[in-house]
Amino acid sequence: AAGRTVKIPETVSVTLEEPNVLVLDMAESRLDEGCWREKEEILRLDNAFRRELGYPQRADAYAQPWIYGERVCEHRVSLRYTIRSEVEREQVELALENEPATKLVWNGVPVSHELSGYYVDTQIRKVVLHGLKKGENVLEVSLPYHAGVNLEAMYLLGDFGVRVTGRTAVVEDLPAQMAFGDICRQGLPFYGGNLVYRIPVQLQEDGELTVQAARFRNPLIEVILDGRESRDLFLSPYRVNFPQVKKGSHILELRAYGNRRNTFGQLHNCSENAFWCGPDAWRTRGESWAYEYQLVRTGILVSPSIECIC
Repeated sequence: AAGRTVKIPETVSVTLEEPNVLVLDMAESRLDEGCWREKEEILRLDNAFRRELGYPQRADAYAQPWIYGERVCEHRVSLRYTIRSEVEREQVELALENEPATKLVWNGVPVSHELSGYYVDTQIRKVVLHGLKKGENVLEVSLPYHAGVNLEAMYLLGDFGVRVTGRTAVVEDLPAQMAFGDICRQGLPFYGGNLVYRIPVQLQEDGELTVQAARFRNPLIEVILDGRESRDLFLSPYRVNFPQVKKGSHILELRAYGNRRNTFGQLHNCSENAFWCGPDAWRTRGESWAYEYQLVRTGILVSPSIECIC
């Protein structure tokens, strides 16, 4: 039997199975009614407040806060995020922990806490924000603070792309089509959901269709032919077969299952020797720390190989 290589376009249409995400982890801050402090990474500014107030640091040896029972909120922390956008959207969402106790002001207007479900975890609730505008958008956050309160990153969700350059991130349009390669460079630096690549396939003869995707950074690739037959691709040699495929036009979909490393992972840990993922891996120092986002390659990195064996 002879194999005929099926040509693949340079770019293909892509569908996101959940909203895209912009990680918000760099904020100006203030304690109580004090002065606003310069922008800092959220876990680092939490550590600074804890040192100032004599609270224990959150680290590998720190007990879980629930063992201490109820605590009085002695202070209040305010955060201010500036979000740069090159596009307008009528509505986006903010995903955050500790939502009931948090006051939000979006572009100068108090937020009514219209809830729209949760993001990844039931404790990360989604609040509707109306009107993302071009230019600078300002999110002001205020919440009660004591030794058992954990300041965490927040997440802006919506139908948009994100462009990361070093330590800065800008909201932009998602491309209409994407190339095979690292999705971090194509508007999805923090995206951790599933992604479906849609490839048109034209067969000149009946035969067995073979699909091989040898270079990818996803836990699993589901290969779907014409929306009916599917195969799971995750073991070497990373190849699946569809027998008795008729000649003509077909649609091959590759669902790349996501992972949350670039969403919730150690985005500022630049050590190449960090194999332990305890709390201290998010709080590195010195040469192991970088304000620039340390993203890992994600997606189908090289075009799959498609052949029809006649």
